[in-house]
Amino acid sequence: MRIAQLLLSPRVGGAEALADSLDAEWRALGHDPAIHYLDPPGTAGGRLARLRRMRRLARDHEFDVVVAHSFLPALYSRAAFGGKVPVHYVLHSAGDDYAGAASQIVERALLRRTASVIAVSDTQLQVYRSHFPQARLTTVIRNGVSGSIVPRTARAAEPARVVTISRVARQKRPDVWRRSVEEARHTMPSLAFEWWGPLSGDPGLDSAFENLPPNAAFRGPTTDVASVLATADIVLHTSEREAHSIALVEAAVSGAPIVYADSVNSPELHPPFAQQFRIDVDADATRILAKMLQDWDQVADAAVANAPELRRTSDATAVARTYVEWFDSARPAR
Repeated sequence: MRIAQLLLSPRVGGAEALADSLDAEWRALGHDPAIHYLDPPGTAGGRLARLRRMRRLARDHEFDVVVAHSFLPALYSRAAFGGKVPVHYVLHSAGDDYAGAASQIVERALLRRTASVIAVSDTQLQVYRSHFPQARLTTVIRNGVSGSIVPRTARAAEPARVVTISRVARQKRPDVWRRSVEEARHTMPSLAFEWWGPLSGDPGLDSAFENLPPNAAFRGPTTDVASVLATADIVLHTSEREAHSIALVEAAVSGAPIVYADSVNSPELHPPFAQQFRIDVDADATRILAKMLQDWDQVADAAVANAPELRRTSDATAVARTYVEWFDSARPAR
């Protein structure tokens, strides 16, 4: 099967992680996948330029299926392909892309060109269907974890390295991370904090990583998440919104204890190995980290014990097969 995945642009995020995982797994399963971008590097991002690129993509390639990740790629791909190739729209946004009337009008017009809508979380699909109950085929397929993430078999006697893996964005709350780092410098001096991920380009957000105290470091983007997680004692996730966070699932599969915001819902995570802090309360992330250190043996043992089963249920190969099965089932009868 010739499968095109369409993303907005090369970047680091949940949609990109899923697309990379699916690309590798489909290739291993004998399919012919390819990743394309609505806004490739060095190109204009205007409406007409995007539509022309999508029409050229439709003209120059013969795909069996197009998988459009997120709002803009789904909009332009369905407009350009005109229903000639099945376009499956994958919802990734942690917010509501259809809160405005204009986006609802456009989506209703494109529904007839939509092979199916795939959400990575139940909440996403509920929000989408609240706007478009007439959508014909919808389903939930949760993100899978790359086979490179391997559960640890032993844990550290004492935690020392606290890792955050995330692109820098407003919803990822780098300000919360920075305050936590500065508070922990005095209350938990044994901990060293690291942020892995690309800067935003917004000076106001990126300033959180300037003049860091000696207990913290900004590491920049990485292509080897597995190695970062393998040596992390704790994963601190300060994001206030997530659809279905692949970063959290990867951390749990690696066997690392997790501290994350109470505004994020991740059904795979549960105490004691994963504990939530109150995103709207100053210093609460630091309080939860301190509690985790006090209960370290119980917390770390639970994280290691939970990882193998989560590895099995979050297998990327199984997710890739589920997508292909869904594509087949969504084909109209002839």
